[in-house]
Formats: sequence, structure tokens, C-alpha cells
Amino acid sequence: MSDHPWRNTFAVAAIAAVMFLTALGSTRLWDEDEPKNAACGQEMLSRGDWIVPTFNGQLRTDKPILLYWCMLAVYNVLGVSELTARLPSALAGVGTVVLTYHLGRMLFNRRSGLIASCLLACALNFAVLARAATPDSLLILCITASLASFVAGVATRHGGHFSGCVLGQTRYCSPITEVGLPALACVGMYVAMGLAVLAKGPIGVVMPLGITGSYLMFGDGAVAMPAGGGWLRRWSLFLARCIAPRNVFRMLQTLRVWWGLPLAALIAVPWYLAVGVQTHGQWLLGFLGTHNIGRFMHPMENHHGLPLYYLVAILIGFFPGSVFLPVAIWSSANDVRDKGDRRPSAAFVLCWIGCYLGFFTMAATKLPNYVVPCYPALALATGTWLAGATLRATARDWRLLAGYSTLGIVGLATAIGLGIAAQKVLNMSPSLALPGLVALVGGLICVLLLRGNRVQASLTNFVATCLLTTAAGMTYTASLVSPLADGPNLAARINALAVAHDHAPGVATYRYSPPTLVYYLRHPVARLETDQLATFFDRGDVLIMPRDAYDRERKRLPSDVQILGEEQRFLHKNNSVVMLGRATDVARGDNGDVQTH
Repeated sequence: MSDHPWRNTFAVAAIAAVMFLTALGSTRLWDEDEPKNAACGQEMLSRGDWIVPTFNGQLRTDKPILLYWCMLAVYNVLGVSELTARLPSALAGVGTVVLTYHLGRMLFNRRSGLIASCLLACALNFAVLARAATPDSLLILCITASLASFVAGVATRHGGHFSGCVLGQTRYCSPITEVGLPALACVGMYVAMGLAVLAKGPIGVVMPLGITGSYLMFGDGAVAMPAGGGWLRRWSLFLARCIAPRNVFRMLQTLRVWWGLPLAALIAVPWYLAVGVQTHGQWLLGFLGTHNIGRFMHPMENHHGLPLYYLVAILIGFFPGSVFLPVAIWSSANDVRDKGDRRPSAAFVLCWIGCYLGFFTMAATKLPNYVVPCYPALALATGTWLAGATLRATARDWRLLAGYSTLGIVGLATAIGLGIAAQKVLNMSPSLALPGLVALVGGLICVLLLRGNRVQASLTNFVATCLLTTAAGMTYTASLVSPLADGPNLAARINALAVAHDHAPGVATYRYSPPTLVYYLRHPVARLETDQLATFFDRGDVLIMPRDAYDRERKRLPSDVQILGEEQRFLHKNNSVVMLGRATDVARGDNGDVQTH
């Protein structure tokens, strides 16, 4: 099969662009992280400050600067909006999908790369991050670019293919630790690492070095498995030789860390120094101490989980492609054990996945987003298995049948779940269940095509179903749910008041602080303590609090303060949010009538 990398690159980029750019700005920003990041960029834009990130007028130490720089660049050209806040993430998502295609092409073959790139584009958690105003998509792009530079460097030394396969033939290739990486590949690796550190911190260097280092020590073939004796003795000797000082030094020398790490530092450190100086060390203490060491050592914000947390998170987050993930990982492990043509490529992919699962399983704080940078590797493993299996499969292939059936079953369960949620929780049309119905129908068609011995058609339909399922969820379902968010609705009422009275009202909240309120009001919002309730209206105009908090604290408020508007809290069926004020025209309901109680 002929290889047309540039034609395929444009095709893959077009698919990813449709997935990530379609209706990108049609939904409001989702609490919590999106409005915090978008408002942070907005506040920096207002101050003309490209160094110190703030949210709601306070120093924001959660994330480094790269996302805010990208937002500032887009804001300056296109203005501040949901679309422009999310555009850097969407473009980074497109870039990652394209890199995944080229990784598949260099590690396996063109067909594997095409399937893998499509599976990545429709992976639920990856698609969410590519359509969100968060730094995760930029981090994933930078880490994937770093690893792609490594793979390209190895492929250059091996005649154009990572494992040494040229036009279907395999030739012996010396371990890369013996021949070394091209300097240009190392430059690409460390430049991408430096940008990754600006995107999300030290993890941008730790993970690429951990993945490439573990491959060079364990999977490159420089250390052979000892012969003879029991399996325990052989594996013990093998591991001892892999981590021997000489082998570690050779790995570090191959990666050229002596000048590579200073190159990455040259890119990242200047901003860290600048923000440290301007905040008198407070940003560095908060970010490096609390949000890196602290998160690793202790579960923060109740984000903890069992040891199998990330296995479950991946099965959900990588859906629909995860229906074939277990058999794909098993196949990759067999490729490594069999020491065939695909052994080096399979070993690299497994090192990529294993490093992420191992590192973040040890971390105390657990979030599904932490392991999404290994999704390109999951897509490569699954894509190469599907590419090979469908070429050899028949109508009786139980693995394909099981995967297609699982897609349909999960689609049915999703349709039922979303339908019930729409009726019982959100009071919406059951059409919210469209993504589940797409997966159900697509899975059934795949089964029928396979049973009719149309194996290639079943694969094409599977990939199309995956793309349509995720696209339906990211666009149609999200657009139905977005108007229910209470923070933006409250901000719209207050902004209408500002227009009517030609001044911005003083706004505060009590026991209620959605970041969307700050973003959509375009100015900081004070947060009151209980002892401040009685005196707020001496200087302020609008106070927002949950209904149950109002029922508890109403005696503390001035007697002439009344409820001027009320919004149902999103996903809080039995609670609402009230707007309080003295003037009867502060906030009006949808029918224009003031709500008084």
C-alpha cells in the first residue's frame, strides 16, 4: 500500500478540525476550570500584563503561563469570547491528532496511523480537553511532540522506520544507544519539553524523559534476556542489567541530557524567574509547593481513588475506542514477548502507557485528566491491532464481534441513562440521549457487516460511528445542557441591570462562588463571610447566595432586602440560587416580573 503522508496529514487534520472546532463557541464556559482560565487571561489583557496570572483579582497559582499567553494572543486579535478562550486548546488537539498519525506511520504503518488518529480524535476525554479552555490540550501536544521527535530520530537512524522495517522487509538495526540520536531530534525533544513546562510544570520534563529513558533501558534491545534458569532468575538478572550504572549512563548520553535539559530550562525558566520576582516568590511557592509536591503527596480537593482508578478512567475516557483496548494491549505485550518485527514499536508504546499509569497511580491526588497525555499511545496500540486484525479476520472473529457488541451495549446504556437524566433531573427532552443512540445503531450495523463477512466495511463503520458518537455529545448534547448553567444566567441578569442603570452594580456572593459569574460579569466579585452580611448593602447592590443559605441567614439581612430573582442550580435539583437587593428593578425574571417573597 503506497504511503501518502502529506495527503493523509491534511485528511487527518480536517477530521480533527471538524471534531474540535465545530460549534466550539456555542456553549457557555463550564465550571470550574474553564472560566477561571478564561477570566485569568481576560484580567491579564486588561492590565497589559504578560507575566502574573490572576483570577478575581487574586494571584492564581494553579497553572503556568503558556495557556494564558495563547489566550492573550487570540484575545488581542479576535476579542474575548468562549470561542477565543477555547481556540488554543482546539488547535493543539488538531496538532496532537496529526502527530499521532505520523507516530503510527513511523512506528507501525500508514493504516495503523490513520486508524489511531481517528480513535484519538473521538476519545471522549481527549475531545473534551481539546474543546476546553484548560492547559491540558497544550500539555498533551507538547509531550506528544517531544516523543514524536524521539521516534523520528530513531527512525532516521533505522532507515525511515522505528523498528527498521523498510518496504515490508526487516533489517537488523543496532540499538539506538549504540548509534545515538540525531542532534536535531534531541533539539526538538527538549524544545517541546520546555514548552510543556510552561504549559503545566515539571511534569512536562519528567514524563517524556521517563518514557524515552525506560524504553532505552528496557525495550531498546541493548540488554538481552539471560538464557537458562528459571523465569524468576532470568528476569531478575535482566532487570539488574537494565538499571546497571553503565546502562543508565548510556541512556543519558543517548538522550543528550547534558545540553538538552539546559535547552529546556532556557525556554521555561525565564518566565518562572520573572513571576517569582514580581510576586515575591508567592507564585512559585503556591504552584511548586501546593499544586505539584502537595498534590503528589496528599489528595487535594477530595480527588483520590483506589489503585485501579486510572484503569476505569481510561476505559471511560478513551471510549468508544476502549471497546478494543484490552485485546490491543494484550496484543502489544505479545509483540514484545515474541521479539518479532514490531517488538521495538510495541515496547515504546507500552513504556508510554506504563509510565503514565505507574507515576499517577502513585500520586495521592487523582484526576482522569492526568493520564490523557498517554491517550495517543492507547490510540496507537488500538489502531495497529485493528489494522492488522481486520486484514486477517473473518465473520467468526470473536474479538471484533465482542468489541462491536460492546459498543452497541454501552450505547444502549448511555441512551437510557441520558434519557432518564433528561426527564428526571434536567426536565429536558429525551433527545439528550442522541450520542447513545448513535453508538447503539452503529454497533448493530458493525455486527451485521461482520456477520456478512464484510470485515473492512465493519471497520470503516466502526470508526465513523466513534466519530459521530463523540461529535454528537460534544455539540448537540452539550448545547442542550449549556443554558441550564446558573452562573452565566445570573451574570446576564446583572449585566442587564448595568445597562439599564448605566453603572456596574456592586456584586458579592455568600456560600456560592461559580467562576462563570466572574468571567461573565467581566469584573471581580467579592465573597462575604457571615459577619459581613448585615453591612454589605451599605455599599453593595446585589448579593447572591443559595436558597438554603438565605433561609438560614435572612435574619441577618436588612429588613428591606428582598429576593429579586432566582435560578435553579445546575445539577442541584432541590436547591436554587437567589439574588437579593433593595431596588425592585435590580433583576427580573424571564417574564419581566419582579419576584418578591
